Amino acid sequence: MSNLLKNLTVKSGLTAVLVLFTALILLVAALGYQSSTLGAGSIDELNRINVQQLNSLNRAQVNVADTQLFFLNHLDALNEGDKAAAAMYLNTAGEKLQAAQQRFDAFVAAPKTVQGKPIADAVETAFSQLITQGLAPQYEALKRGNEGDFRAAKREGDRLNLAYIKANETFIDFARTRGQELLSGFRSTMTTFAYIGLAALGLVVLCVAMVRVGIMRVVIRPLQEAVNHFERIAQGDLSHKIADRGRNEIGQLFAAMKHMQTGLSQTVSVVRDSSGSIHIGTREIASGNTDLSSRTEQQAASLEETAASMEQLTATVKQNADNARQGSSLASEASATAERGGDAVDQVIVTMRGISESSRKITDIIGVIDSIAFQTKSIFQNRP
Repeated sequence: MSNLLKNLTVKSGLTAVLVLFTALILLVAALGYQSSTLGAGSIDELNRINVQQLNSLNRAQVNVADTQLFFLNHLDALNEGDKAAAAMYLNTAGEKLQAAQQRFDAFVAAPKTVQGKPIADAVETAFSQLITQGLAPQYEALKRGNEGDFRAAKREGDRLNLAYIKANETFIDFARTRGQELLSGFRSTMTTFAYIGLAALGLVVLCVAMVRVGIMRVVIRPLQEAVNHFERIAQGDLSHKIADRGRNEIGQLFAAMKHMQTGLSQTVSVVRDSSGSIHIGTREIASGNTDLSSRTEQQAASLEETAASMEQLTATVKQNADNARQGSSLASEASATAERGGDAVDQVIVTMRGISESSRKITDIIGVIDSIAFQTKSIFQNRP
């Protein structure tokens, strides 16, 4: 069951729940419709038998009894010599007879059940015989004023009236029994439907409980666990284990979270290794900077010594330049002396030219040395 819930997708689970609830709703609706249909059918049949048919039949029977009563009232009025009352009674008897026929026609027109049709046919036969062979001849005899024919027709009518009353009572017993059966069947059906409805309600409650348990197990608890995992990952804890949650959407979420945790762990490892390499490189750079600083200080000391040497060299060069100027002056005197000498003068001139050329070179060298000394002095003066 647990594996099934893990592998069941949330979409499929919700669809199954909706289908189940829809089926239960349709079942309850079908039960309600069936019960209302059965109730309507029972009430309709009860109305047709116990209301329409019995009402028409009873009223027809009352009209028959009234007709017979007014026949006798007509005779009594005639015996008393009250012809007006006799005529009124006879006319009323005719109206009651016609009304009885109309009431019975309504009974005949009402739809009959399979069980009640034979009994209704027997009532219809008895009524037809009573009218045609009993009451109608009595009415015609009274209209003719023939009391003898009336008495003879009345005897036959009384016999047919008893048969009609018996058939009528049989139909009334059938209607009463059928009505009780309909009510009993309706109550039994309603009780059955009530039990089925309670069972459906219990099934709904059970399904709701199961759905809640399933949602808590498949959705809510895994989501809470996922929140805890995300919080631990946010705090930098990548060592906790993420369990497998199946192949549904929740399982896919946990698989993605596990993949993310693995990727973050690898990234952190790479960053840690890179940080170690950077630390080592930084220490090497610091050591190199220290060596460079030491060498720079040594070079500065050497440059200071070089500057001192250059100053001495500059002094020496200046002294040489002074000597050269003195030599040039002596050369001029020698040249003047050489003018007064022949070949010695030429030799002195050549010698002086070489001395002059050397002096110029020395002067150039002195200028270069002065420039170097000036630049070196500027460097050391600009040092902090």
